[in-house]
Amino acid sequence: MGRCAATPLLVGLILLLLLVALAVEAAAERDVWTTGSRSSRWLKAVSRQTITGCRFQPSICNQGETPPYTMRCCRNRCVNVTSDSNQCGLCLNRCPFTRQCCGGLCVNTNSNPFHCGRCFHFCGFGMPCVFGLCGYSTSDPSASFPPALTNLSTTSTMI
Repeated sequence: MGRCAATPLLVGLILLLLLVALAVEAAAERDVWTTGSRSSRWLKAVSRQTITGCRFQPSICNQGETPPYTMRCCRNRCVNVTSDSNQCGLCLNRCPFTRQCCGGLCVNTNSNPFHCGRCFHFCGFGMPCVFGLCGYSTSDPSASFPPALTNLSTTSTMI
């Protein structure tokens, strides 16, 4: 007897679900006729938002420069590729730990006499760059390099 009493309840539930499904389909059809597409109103509102970054317009990074451009669009942001160590010369060209990006090249500023300690800091002619300092290891800056050889014939001989 409990089984027969549950049958009308089950039939009513199925009819209710069919009614809801028809209402949803009718609403979708109404959206197609009013908007011309099957996408939802939420999706249309999101797609109308402004696009930020330079991914779709990489030319906005040039800032009126003439080639070669120093600013490039890397990972949706404008980057100076002549000085950024993570984008040195090209996008995603990362300089190793001990190097800096100088003019788009990864340079060891601890030993390079043309970029000693920082980019484009030139040591004098013949002056070494050691630990990022010009002439750090020279004892007398006025001494000639290499040192002059002495005449061995004038020295005393061993007995």
